[in-house]
Amino acid sequence: MAAVGAAAGAIVQVSHPGGDFFLPSARATSPVVLIAAGVGLTPLLSMFNFLADNMAIVKRKVHFIHAARSSNARAFKESITKTAQDHPSMKTTLFLGNLEKDDRAGLDYNYIGRANLELLHPELDLYLNDRQTEYYICGPSLFMLAMQNSLLSLGIGERRIKVELFGTGGPEIDKTQANL
Repeated sequence: MAAVGAAAGAIVQVSHPGGDFFLPSARATSPVVLIAAGVGLTPLLSMFNFLADNMAIVKRKVHFIHAARSSNARAFKESITKTAQDHPSMKTTLFLGNLEKDDRAGLDYNYIGRANLELLHPELDLYLNDRQTEYYICGPSLFMLAMQNSLLSLGIGERRIKVELFGTGGPEIDKTQANL
């Protein structure tokens, strides 16, 4: 129950976080693809770091895909890049909407424009050859809907795709009317 309109000093009930947007096990072996836009990378960064910390237990293929408006709007780039460099089974891909004058292809970004899963290799980047691959999408609602629809069009079952809105909110989306 929300505490909207609660008076100062009011007692409110809280509980632990819930939902299905979590990694099921540190011992799982299936590949993981994390797809984020903007600050939606925040919850996925936690998963990425958890997977890196548990690579000694089970080596999983992990791909962190991040879309940002510009390199100035990109958070944690150095940390994510270093983590992937330290773990051979982890990789990153960065889409930048707008380039800054000092941005360098291959170092500061991989692709220019909005995230587009069709630009990625089906087996090497999206692990479509492994029917156990798990996909986690987090960011603005239209981005999540576009990425989810892209994965569905590639034959990924809905149960393998997890989405979590993480941002400033916005209007509810009628999926039947979304023009993506």
